[in-house]
Order: sequence, then C-alpha cells, then structure tokens
Amino acid sequence: MKDNNAAVKPSSNREVEMTSIAFETMMWYKGMESKRYMINQGGTYAGKTMSILYGIYFLLTVHEEPIKVRVVGMTSGHLRDGAVSDFLKILRCAGNVRYTYNSTYQLFKFFKTGKESDDNCSTIQFTSLDKPSKALGGKFDLVFLNEANTMIYETVKEVDSRSERGIIMDFNPTRPFWLHTEGYLAADFDTGQTYIKRKDVAFYQWNYLQNLSNISASKAQQIQSWKETDEARYHVYGLGYLGKVEGLVHPKVTLIDESECP
Repeated sequence: MKDNNAAVKPSSNREVEMTSIAFETMMWYKGMESKRYMINQGGTYAGKTMSILYGIYFLLTVHEEPIKVRVVGMTSGHLRDGAVSDFLKILRCAGNVRYTYNSTYQLFKFFKTGKESDDNCSTIQFTSLDKPSKALGGKFDLVFLNEANTMIYETVKEVDSRSERGIIMDFNPTRPFWLHTEGYLAADFDTGQTYIKRKDVAFYQWNYLQNLSNISASKAQQIQSWKETDEARYHVYGLGYLGKVEGLVHPKVTLIDESECP
C-alpha cells in the first residue's frame, strides 16, 4: 500500500499538475508491478479521478503502440459532470495535442505522428452502466471503474473479462463493499486500515495532502479543521481510511468470504 502524506503548502495554481496518483497509474500500466487490479481508495479532494485520468492521458499520448481505454461510470450524467469534464480540463491544460472528440459517443482519439487513421490512434471512451450494451460491449486494453463502490459485482466481472491489461478502480471509503466481500481487500474496522488479500492487487490509499497543488488553501484548511470538530469524518473523508459499516448493533465485526464459513 502506498500512503505518502508529505505535508506541503497548498498552491494557488489552478492548472492541473502531476500528482503521485498520476505517476503510479503510468508505472502500474507499464508493468513495474505485475498486478491486474490497481485499487485507489481515498478521501475527499484527494484528486483520484482527475489524477488517474491524467496518468491515462500520458499513456494515450506517449505509449509506443496505440491503446484502447474505457472509463466506466454508474450513470451518463455522473460521467459527464465528473470524469469527462475532468478529462477536458486536462486537455485544455495540455496545449497542442492532436485529438478528435465525438461528444455523442464520448470518444476521444489521439493520433500518432503521420497520417490520421483509426489504425494509428489511441482512444479513450466514457460509457455508463445505465446503458449496459455500450458498457459491456467490445474489448479494451485498460478499463477505469470510476467510483467502483457504486457498481454491482456481477457487472464488474463482465467488464473485467473485456479488459486485456486490467482494471483501475477508485472509490471513497465510506463503507465496505464488494472489494471487501469478494476477497480483493480486507479491513480492520476499528482502525480503518486496509490490507491486500490477492496477489494480483496493487492497493493505494490517498488523501488531500497528496493533492495540495490542485486545491485551494481554504479547502485544505476546511478539511484540516475536521480533525478538531469531527474526528471520525476527518479519519474517513480527510485521511482516506475505511469507514465502519453503518447501522450495526454490534459494530466490531469482520467481513469474510462465504467460502470461509464452516
């Protein structure tokens, strides 16, 4: 698990800047860690989605061979207002990049040097699970599940089967979900600490401290104030630790796989 909480001063610069998450995304894809799943758990304003897309953008533009990427969200509205908007901001900050954008299909094509053709371009397409035929059709080199905790595991397995290299996921750690019940991760619900259960998983925990260059000083101060006013909120939304299961009569429980039951 990567949990680098170096404290630096927030920047007033509102341009998109390289973050640890973006760098780790590129390194993971290039195979420095031979893991099929890159799981990103993080609190509010950790910049997970933006940074993952930034890393994917660099892969699309510098990777020697053309690659196909799919970004999957729960709804088209969620993607439009979130991941697609973030990606367009990245492109505006990037400057002179050769690409086309089909807003109907939410498809971006990035062309290598030479003649512009479908055989000579990398692509990233944003599709939602409210249109299953689009979300599940076709095969891709890489899939990014945006807010994986909102998705049904059976659907995720179908998406997984259509990804050649693997899957990147991000989520806010408000409570356990299928990553924990299906044996990818384990958690200590007293401390919020997360542990890897599978050898093909690369796990990263992020928080706002690693994204200070991309958020305002006032926002960073607001999050920091939770440490004094709402310690539980700061633990989950500030530092990015896993929250406890809500509504339990006995909160000290451990989730296990069904196969582990006697």
